[in-house]
Amino acid sequence: MIRVFLLSLFILLLSNLIFADDSEKSDKLDFSFKTDIANSEVFIGDTINYDILIDKKDKNDSFFIKKPNFSPFELIDISETNSDKNFKFSIKLRIYKTGDFEIPSIDILAYHKDNNTNINIPKKEITIKSLLTDTQNVDIVDIKSNTSIKEKTYILFWILGVILLLIIIFIIVKIYNYKKTLVKEAIELPPRAANEIAYEKLSLLISKKLIQKGEYKKYYFELSEIIREYLGNRYKFDSIELTSDELLVKLKQTLELSRSFIPIIENFLEDTDLVKFSKVIPETSEVDSVTQGGFKIIEELK
Repeated sequence: MIRVFLLSLFILLLSNLIFADDSEKSDKLDFSFKTDIANSEVFIGDTINYDILIDKKDKNDSFFIKKPNFSPFELIDISETNSDKNFKFSIKLRIYKTGDFEIPSIDILAYHKDNNTNINIPKKEITIKSLLTDTQNVDIVDIKSNTSIKEKTYILFWILGVILLLIIIFIIVKIYNYKKTLVKEAIELPPRAANEIAYEKLSLLISKKLIQKGEYKKYYFELSEIIREYLGNRYKFDSIELTSDELLVKLKQTLELSRSFIPIIENFLEDTDLVKFSKVIPETSEVDSVTQGGFKIIEELK
């Protein structure tokens, strides 16, 4: 009986030793690691490249970071690089203050085969330098706030530019529409009657008093041109460049014109051509007669 008791006690002690050893092995699942800040010098507003390199015990080991609160740092990105021998976390941070700071401690959950453990990365001290050479009497302006102000100013100028462009486009459209309306109104104005234009030009010719000045040839030229232009406008053909004979031929082909009126026009053309192309100085009665003949042609054919 004593032997059985002693044997049982020995087996119990042996089993406790075995399990205790396994527990110690589990507790002693340690991973070596190192941390590094890639920047040799860190200035205010710089991107801080903070690397955590963990040596693996097995190529299948896996690691998961428990993201802490990095305040007062701003977290930009966390990336991972995995190889057979090690695992690296690359953390990008930024801060907009100067002085001595600590990157907070980071917990990383490690898995090795059937076991897991927590790796605690201690705090990392870092000094953020100013961009200014002498900071004793200089107030440091918050770069982030300053950047925000610049962005807001840029947006304000952009909005004002768009508004100005819209105003310019609006003015151009208004001017274009106004000119278009003027052109349309000008096009839509009813054409003046040929006899109105001729009467107006005859009145203007008489007001020049060319006869009183002895400029007979000029008077007859202008009188002839007014009647020729009138005939062309009245019957819709180009009459200015035609000779007197060509003009008479054209008029004879015009169905609207009475054949009985052709001799009156022919006499007028002969009288004006005589003075235009010779040195003849007409009598006052002849000037009155040819002028009345011009008025009669306009009156009869209107």
